[in-house]
Amino acid sequence: MSEFPLGRDCCDGSFPRGEGVKQDEETDELITAQEAMTLLGVSRNTLYTLAKRGELPGRKVGRRWRFHRAELMRSFATASRGRRKR
Repeated sequence: MSEFPLGRDCCDGSFPRGEGVKQDEETDELITAQEAMTLLGVSRNTLYTLAKRGELPGRKVGRRWRFHRAELMRSFATASRGRRKR
């Protein structure tokens, strides 16, 4: 079921900003690889390696990686706690 009435697109200016899309924890901001590197304090090689291995949640959109900020923070926090226990 769509949030938008038939024949209307969310980006055509029919809806004022913030209306028509539900915002919750699972629908958070997408960030670029550069923003993820800065946020996590890791190098580009580390970020891409972890993402390719599936150790960080990310998706390729075309040729570029995108990350959900909240998922990335949860995943990185969990991984960090696991390393400290060793």
